[in-house]
Amino acid sequence: RSKLFVSPVHAVLKIPATAKYDGIVSLGWFNLPFPRAALLRTLRAIHRLLAPGGVFMFDFFQFKELKVAPPETVNLGGEIVYLSRAERRGKRFLKHHAWLRPGKDPLLETSELVDRTPREARTLLAASGFEIVKTEHLDLNYPREFWLVRKPDSRAPLDFTEKAAP
Repeated sequence: RSKLFVSPVHAVLKIPATAKYDGIVSLGWFNLPFPRAALLRTLRAIHRLLAPGGVFMFDFFQFKELKVAPPETVNLGGEIVYLSRAERRGKRFLKHHAWLRPGKDPLLETSELVDRTPREARTLLAASGFEIVKTEHLDLNYPREFWLVRKPDSRAPLDFTEKAAP
């Protein structure tokens, strides 16, 4: 029987530790501005949650492919206007958001991402006990890396080679 658990990315993982999992997916997390120690803590927690041979899939992008969009203004209807402006500051990418509503204070938010490289990913994964199964560069909405790693299990090696159709 399959179960799905959702956990916030900005806090300790909220996944029941009473079971071992065959797979965990995290999209968009690796580019968040966490220090190395926090990334390692989370990767080690994911490693502990996985059954032997369990897989972890995540994505990230490198800023060398990042294109900063021009400022945008969108009328969302109901007199709500959305404004956004993006900027790159070295290894950090910031996107400033504002929602304007008549007669109310604006709602403001800034999201921040950090440049990550395959070398950083390999180092963190090795330090967390993972082995890399497959990496793939895909351009889905924006160019990014998808990585599949696993918790080693000498009893059941994984085979992700493509098979010919019968």
